[in-house]
This record gives sequence, structure tokens and C-alpha cells, in this order.
Amino acid sequence: MEPAHLQAMLEGMRSWGPHGASIWQSDVVGLGQLLLHNTPESQFEKLPFVEENGGLAITSTSRLDNRGELCNRLNIPPEQRAILPDSALLLESYKKWGQDCPKYLIGDWCFAVWDKNKGRLFIARDTNGISGLYYHAAPHFFCFASSLAGLLALPQVPRQLDENLLARSLASLPNNSEHEVHTLYQGIRHLGAAHALTVTATNVELNEYWRIQDSPVIHFKSDAEYLEAFHEIFQKAVEARMRSSKGAALALSSGLDSIAVAAFAARKREITAYTAIPAHAKPPKNNLGRYHNEWDLAHQAASAIGNIHHIPLNSEHVSPVQSMQTMLLLYRQPMNNAGNLYWLMDMLEQTRQAGLGTLLTGQRGNASISWTGNQKFDIWPFILSGDWRNGWGEMQKWHKAQNSSWANTLKIALLRSLVKSTQSRLFLSLPGQTPWKNYASINPNFAREHNLWQQMQAEQFHPSLAGNLPLEERHLGVYQVGRRTGGSLWAELAAAHQIEVSDPTADQRVLEFCFGIPNEQYTRNGQDRLLIRRTLAGRCPPEIVWNKRRGLQAADIGLRLVEDAVRMDDLLAALTASPQAVRILDLPKMKRRWASLKTAPLQNTSYKHSAELLKMGMVGLFLMQFDSKT
Repeated sequence: MEPAHLQAMLEGMRSWGPHGASIWQSDVVGLGQLLLHNTPESQFEKLPFVEENGGLAITSTSRLDNRGELCNRLNIPPEQRAILPDSALLLESYKKWGQDCPKYLIGDWCFAVWDKNKGRLFIARDTNGISGLYYHAAPHFFCFASSLAGLLALPQVPRQLDENLLARSLASLPNNSEHEVHTLYQGIRHLGAAHALTVTATNVELNEYWRIQDSPVIHFKSDAEYLEAFHEIFQKAVEARMRSSKGAALALSSGLDSIAVAAFAARKREITAYTAIPAHAKPPKNNLGRYHNEWDLAHQAASAIGNIHHIPLNSEHVSPVQSMQTMLLLYRQPMNNAGNLYWLMDMLEQTRQAGLGTLLTGQRGNASISWTGNQKFDIWPFILSGDWRNGWGEMQKWHKAQNSSWANTLKIALLRSLVKSTQSRLFLSLPGQTPWKNYASINPNFAREHNLWQQMQAEQFHPSLAGNLPLEERHLGVYQVGRRTGGSLWAELAAAHQIEVSDPTADQRVLEFCFGIPNEQYTRNGQDRLLIRRTLAGRCPPEIVWNKRRGLQAADIGLRLVEDAVRMDDLLAALTASPQAVRILDLPKMKRRWASLKTAPLQNTSYKHSAELLKMGMVGLFLMQFDSKT
């Protein structure tokens, strides 16, 4: 690769490096780095780092949370530990354990090591995929970057749209692969969380080094022991992510996940917490059954916990349309929750302006600390297969776990599951359905061209008809094995604001604990999410601990969008002039949605239609870059 190409990649990712950028190149390999100093040790980073004697070179972005353990294993002298950057620990780990080294690392990290003596490039990503890593492989050429912008700056990387993947994405069809995450650009892959790549002159090998399914089974004698163990692990996870030389802030909602992060963070030091609130006194009603303003409950929690400086953000000065456009320039792909971008960007900007280095979230809590434990049960597969004995055993387990009467158990197991199963099978057997019409604006011709409904039928997928999966599969579904891309999105947003975003609920130790304990620690006597509720009992008022309703962030997005009408009108006009947008999107439907919203912004479908408009609008802007290739 020519130096000019490496420089082009750096320029394409300039926002990632407020504290310096550098390039190293040998005859066959080039590495680059953009630095952001946040942890105390990061100020000693000098990357890419080259060890000439050993024939090794490394570049990385990392926050290692088990530094003490690694230093002991690697025999690092005590006097060197405080000034040893994470990249040095990563390189020493590679030297000791080779390609097995990711198994010993805990934290948010991503690194690449060029091993000249072995003629291989080794790239690995942390277990939850906090930092993004994209790559393109072709004969005699391989490139990678933390951002799509870095790859797309290279002339060797194709810019061809993967139309079938786009169709699937618009219809919310999940990724088929657990190991390789495709992007909307043909030939560009997203390295999956807990995966590593070994690249040689003749081969690119993908390996998975960790699976949440393999978490060790955990058994204690009492509820108190489970709770004590969880508190110890979660406190370590929170404190590790507060190890910023600039201090940390918190995205606080009324949900139990972020409240738990706040409770454990505030033990260590005073923390600034931001809560997104509506800009309008009476936002539209929504048909999702959620309350529109999370401030009251969030503030009650902050006051009860103490040591929290709580700040409301109404983000009234931030344009929803402009935020979407800005995000597309950063992320280079459309995203599902475009309607939330305005307050996310405002929160990140407020964190930066406050001089803080980290924003804590609780995004992965639904799969870990606040897993419901709720098990759905369908006895009919056992009945139809003649497996009465196992069916009866499973129904007894379900009856005991739910603590319901036998009348209710039989009603759910026999009647409700039969209705749901029959409804699902019947609906999926019908020809020519368009379930996406309720949540996406897809051109009917484009959907037919890619046999979208047939793909749904073949995979037995319908977004409105959840299947009665076994408990383990449902938990893994919430965790989204193989499809965890949210960390990359946060990384892009954070880099643009010169901070880091980190999630204690996604800590590897926390996840392994939460997947390893019995389900009875989450659900019992008709109650759910018991692990987190028992954790917060005594720290927060009961109305927060036992709250089962959910708040709706961006509840007034419809009114905000109407106030941003000029930009929205311009966006629809631009899409109408785009051949690709016209071919792929249902623009007449989008225009009807927009006209209805402007006429009646307080209708109960305001939130739903606004979210769809912004999501499809972002897709349309993305498609416009391919117009010249039609």
C-alpha cells in the first residue's frame, strides 16, 4: 500500500485522533493510528509501535480492565506498570500466548499485530465488539479500519451496494451468520465481536475465541450469595469504565439498567448524569403504551442514590434531520433508530463541553443485569411428536417457574400457544404478504425483485409473531449473537465528540455471570427482572424498583420533525430526484406519512410515522451516493 493511501485513510477518520496521528510502513504492510488520550496510561501510547528485534508491529485502540492480572501473568515489574500503555500489554500478551491471547484480555479493545517472522497479520476484537473493525479482502490485498470511512477512502475498495442485504435490513430480517457481519457494501465485512482474523499472503482465516453460550454454570447456596457476587462483579465493571483522567458522565433514563449503573458509579465519585426530555409540554400520545417523559422517575432515582449532578436535556436546538445527515457522514451506513440521534448527539456534545472523557450507558442490560427470565412455553411440538413424557416434564417446569395456577398454565400451554402457533404458521403460508408496510417504506417492485416475502417464509420470520423458543434461545436472541453492531455505532459517535462511550452491562465478567446463574434468580412468584430489582431495593424508591412500564425516548419526535419541516421537505425533494431512492423506497407512502404528520402532529401514530420517515430518509441519503452507478 502506498503512503498516500494510508494518509487518505487517516484523513477519512480524522475525528478519531484529536491527540495525534501517525503511520508506519514496511515493504508489504502499513499501519496507522489516531490517538485519543482518556485513561491515565493512554498518554504514554506511541502507535503504531514497532519492535524491530522481534519483528512485530502493533496498532490498537484499547482500555484493558484486567491490567493488574495481565501484569502479574506477564511478569511486568511493579515500577513499570503505571506508565505501561495498554498497547504494550497487548503486544506482550501476543508474544506469550500468540493467537490465543484474546482469551486473556478483558475490556474494550481492538488491535492488529504484524508478525514479520511468521508472515501474518493478526487482528482481534473484544468480546462485545465495542470498537468497530471493518475489512476488505481481495487477491494480494487486504485492508482494515475502525471506520468504514477509512476503507472507503481507498481506491482499491469497491463501492457496490449489497441490494439483497439492504432489502433484508429494511424488512428487519436478522443477519444469517453468527460469525461474519456483512455491511451494505459488497466486499466489506464487519469483524464480529469475540472474533479474530489471521491474514497471510494466501489466506484469511476467521476464528471465534469466546462464546456467551459457554459461560460456566454458577451455583450458590442462597439468594444473598448470588446478590453479593453480582454486586462485586458489577462494581468492578463500573469502576473500570470510570478510569478516565477526565472524569465520566452517565446517560440516565428511568430504566433499571442505567439507574443501576448510576447507583454503582456514584459510590466512587460524584457523577454528572444527563436525561433526555421532551421539548414540548404535551407530546403526542403513542400507541406503544409508554410514558413520554422519563425525567421524574430518573430524578427520583438520582436524588435517592445521591452524589449525582442531574441535568435535563430537551435538545430543542438540535435538528432531527441534520443529526441524521451528520451521522450518515460518520457511520457511512443507515441505522434503525435514526429518530434518537438528535438527543444522543446533544448528550455527547454536552459531555465533551463539560470536559469529561467518558459517557457511561446501560445499553446491554436487557441481555444481562435486567434479563426478565420470562420463559414462553409451547407444548404442541411435544404433543404432535408423541413425546408426552418430556412435554409433561417441561410443562411442570414452566408451571413452577411462573408460579401460576394449573388452570392458567393449561390455558397458556394448550390454548394460547396453539392460537399463536397456528396464526404464525397460517400467516407465513399465505402468498404475497407485505408485513413491512407497518414499519418500513419499501418499493413493492424492489421487494418482489428480491423475493422479500419468500425469504421471510423460508426463514419462518415475521416481526410481529414471536416464536415460542426455548429459554436459552430467547436469552441469546436478546443478546443478539453475531449481530452486535451497536458498539461500532457508539464508537463512531463518541470519536466525533472526542470522548469514549462505555457500557458496564456489556462487561464480559458481568455477561458470563448473568448467563451462568439459574433462571430463578431473574423470575419467581410472578415477578421478573429480580436480579436488578433486588439490587436496587433500598437504594431507590419502590415505585422505581418495581416499575414495569417503559419510557419512550424521543416521544415528541413528530412535533420536532414538523418544526424541522424545511429540512424534511428538502430531504424528500432530494430523494424524489434520486433514481436509486425512487427504485428502492416507497416515496409516495413517505410523502403521505409526511403530509399526515404535518396536518395532525398530535395523532397517536406520530412517533411511529416520524421514526419511519427518519429511518427511510437516512436510507435514501445513503442510496444517493450510488446514483451515478445506475
